[in-house]
Amino acid sequence: MRVGWAPGVVAVIAIGVLHLLAVAEGEDLAQPTTADSMQRGRTERVDPPSDRGIYVDPQGSDSNSGDSPADPLATCAAAVAKVAAIAAGYPSEGRGGAGGKGVHKGLPIGGVEVVFAAGTYPLTPDTACGVVSVQGSEAAPLVFRAAEGAEGKVIFDGTTKLDTTGMAPVTNSTVRALLNPAAIDVVQGLRVPSTSGWTGDGQMLQWGARPLTPSVWPDVGLGYIQKIYDSGAIYCPGRTKGPVPKCQICTGGQRSSPAKPCGANFSLAVPPTGDWERELTAGPGFGGSQAVVDGYLGADWFHESHPIAKVSRDTARNTTTLQLGDSSHYGICEAIDGLGPNCSGGDSGGAPGRFVVRGFLSNVDTPGEYFYDRASRVLYLIPPESPRGSLGFWAGPGLITLTNASWVTVRDFVVTGTAATGGAIAVVGGENNTVGGCTVQSCASGIGVAGGHRHRVLGNDVYDVTGFHVATASDADEVLAESSRKLTPTNHLVSNNQFTQVWLSATTWSVHSGGLGDRFSHNILHDAPGQLILPGGPLTMWDHNEVFNVGYAEGDGGMMYLHASLVKGYGMHIRENFLHHSLDVPGLVGRHAIQFDDHFGAFSNCSGNVLFKAAGIGIASSGAGNNVTHNLIMNTGMAIAVSDLEDMTVNLPLYDNGTLKRGDKMDYVWNAENDLGVAGSYPALFRTALAQRFPSFAKQMSLNSTHNGWASAAASTFTNNVFLNNSQCNVCFEDAEARGGEPNVHTWHGSTAHGSAGPANAPIAPLSNASAWGLPASHYMDWSGSVEAEWSWFPEADQLEFVNASLGFDTRQMGLYCDGWRRNLPSAPLCRPYVKKAFDDVTALPAHGHYTPEAAAIRSGLRTGRALVLNFTVPCPATLPQTHCRGVWLTWGECEANGVQIMRYTIETPALGGGAPCPWLDGTAAARPCT
Repeated sequence: MRVGWAPGVVAVIAIGVLHLLAVAEGEDLAQPTTADSMQRGRTERVDPPSDRGIYVDPQGSDSNSGDSPADPLATCAAAVAKVAAIAAGYPSEGRGGAGGKGVHKGLPIGGVEVVFAAGTYPLTPDTACGVVSVQGSEAAPLVFRAAEGAEGKVIFDGTTKLDTTGMAPVTNSTVRALLNPAAIDVVQGLRVPSTSGWTGDGQMLQWGARPLTPSVWPDVGLGYIQKIYDSGAIYCPGRTKGPVPKCQICTGGQRSSPAKPCGANFSLAVPPTGDWERELTAGPGFGGSQAVVDGYLGADWFHESHPIAKVSRDTARNTTTLQLGDSSHYGICEAIDGLGPNCSGGDSGGAPGRFVVRGFLSNVDTPGEYFYDRASRVLYLIPPESPRGSLGFWAGPGLITLTNASWVTVRDFVVTGTAATGGAIAVVGGENNTVGGCTVQSCASGIGVAGGHRHRVLGNDVYDVTGFHVATASDADEVLAESSRKLTPTNHLVSNNQFTQVWLSATTWSVHSGGLGDRFSHNILHDAPGQLILPGGPLTMWDHNEVFNVGYAEGDGGMMYLHASLVKGYGMHIRENFLHHSLDVPGLVGRHAIQFDDHFGAFSNCSGNVLFKAAGIGIASSGAGNNVTHNLIMNTGMAIAVSDLEDMTVNLPLYDNGTLKRGDKMDYVWNAENDLGVAGSYPALFRTALAQRFPSFAKQMSLNSTHNGWASAAASTFTNNVFLNNSQCNVCFEDAEARGGEPNVHTWHGSTAHGSAGPANAPIAPLSNASAWGLPASHYMDWSGSVEAEWSWFPEADQLEFVNASLGFDTRQMGLYCDGWRRNLPSAPLCRPYVKKAFDDVTALPAHGHYTPEAAAIRSGLRTGRALVLNFTVPCPATLPQTHCRGVWLTWGECEANGVQIMRYTIETPALGGGAPCPWLDGTAAARPCT
């Protein structure tokens, strides 16, 4: 499927991502710029030559040679030391020049493989692989892998085990009085020795392979505010002037001076089952030292956490009131007369503040929950219903960190129980490193890639991770090189991975892309309560991913939220993704499937995507010069919503003169200057590498000028999109004049077969006269070529597949596939109908009404991570079916400052099972003089 799906349909503006992904300025365009990583996999692996293999076995010994499976080492640390000894004999510059035999950049020709036998390897600072900095090459790689037949059976376990022989029912009468009455006979107590290393501070517990959950109320969904008695202090970093409010919290006997909390005071709509008031004063080890409110107290999209300073319980009225210890970010919202809208700060979505409460012993009432009394060092938990397993806590280091290494592959391992926050597997700098076929589960973070070039994250499963699941980032100096016209793309590839949660579904998690010209392709991402995907760059491509069941706890935001930055949101390429089932909660601000927020995402391409019940707003575009074309959008409210048509530059002088606080989100020109290392110098923006190479970036900065700019959603195109059963409008434009200066009053006009949103009673014509909208004629916007489809055009829609060759849509090509990296995957024919059926009676955009816990629970109750991983995962065939490689040339990029246009070749599906390869490698670039 090509971006230009109909004759003559191309981007109105040239998309920078199409060429920065391909090539750095001055690079030889006759050669491919990225390795053919998508056409390589497990099927090509062979046993290493006897003098190039290092063997490791959990039953081995580090005093062994490691030269054969019969004489293996025991730890990865010993294997890395042996690799270093081999590399020391081969200087990185080689011997005999480029033609020298047996030597290539630090490793012998043929490379080295470190082969691990099946089994469990303790992951400690002494046994982990640690830092690896070997300089290999394509002809001389370093590979860490599982032995043949042991893929997925090599387990690196960083959990520190706790002795459970003393675990017993709770008999202490004081503690029993604090327990939830419904769980008093099932809670077990275990005294943890001080020598165990367990402190309870951020250390997650694990029972067998299942992570346990710190005590939380309520068990399902969120509690909410009934009535506000004191709004408390409000402090929004970057926006509120003055110092942070100073609060003094005196709880649980922690301090002798009187408490002076400055946070909000409010009552709960539903009282807790435990006696929090009693527990808060029971002693330093209980709720007083660790009780927090965690959730969305004000703005529907902002997640925050605050300590609880005081709990007051009125038994006669059956109400419970909380006093927070510190200031809130946007204020808090309440429900009055049941569940009516009355927000005291930030947001007017019509819903109360929603949250969970953590850190009380009395919240332990379901299997898998625990509470730790730090004072007495007693752990209280209800063991999971699963068979009794070992109990431990995450304490291990990351398995391996590739630092300035090249051509190193880490594959087919399971990593669990690491407390490393920079990545259970991390890549820092270097080039052409690969992490593939691994499972990272029950860890503090997933797979991290920071800097370097052409790294690959392929065919991994990452779940039950409390931090990022995957994150890519650029080297700082690649963007900050003001005087250089050359940008060096990172070109990282994250492809064919599954990111989700199985047991930690209530934990907020995210995926970050922050490299230059990175590509996220064919991944599946699901089961996340908040804003999940943060595509940033600039110049990053997200394609052929499947995303669903996300954002069910919050309002606003997007399934894909493009960074609110003129730099990080520039030149993005969002194409041919399948986004479905992100359902608005009544009373909350509506969500978006793909959101170019607050006019920041500009000169970007959004095409070929399929959206079904993907939030109340399908695509929200408010940046200048965007190309939103050939998308299939079904069962939303507003299919495409175009806002911020007014002049977005009018407030910029207020930041300059100090009326508004410098550095606020909307101080976007100053923020762009800081992003590019030219703080305080607007003219210097035009001398940065981005502006000097790409005229569209310079144009964007001109549009955002305080002096002569008019930043808006103008100069964009919304052509040739296909719509079906959208309840409000298909292409919807916000009427700037009708807003009347009120920031939360929106009047919309739109073109749709179902009529229009806003005051108009019939569809309006395309914008032939931009001045009618208060815009210059050059800001014309076009939505010609729109198609109103019929369900009969998609005969497999009941199975959640949308296939129509003549229109150019095929969801079977989106999401995961079996290849040489994946051993198994969730079956789309099983899981897609399962998800569709679960939400058949729930609309993406509910009729305007009050928030109710019941409606929220329906949207947050489907545990797709658990279902897909435990129930719907099927093995990939031992012999992959023959699949011919499928690739496309993307459209020509813009005319760059040097008078050249670049076009990139991208592999959509690699050759598998002996299929014919593509004629070009992924990333091959072609160039021509500007026409």
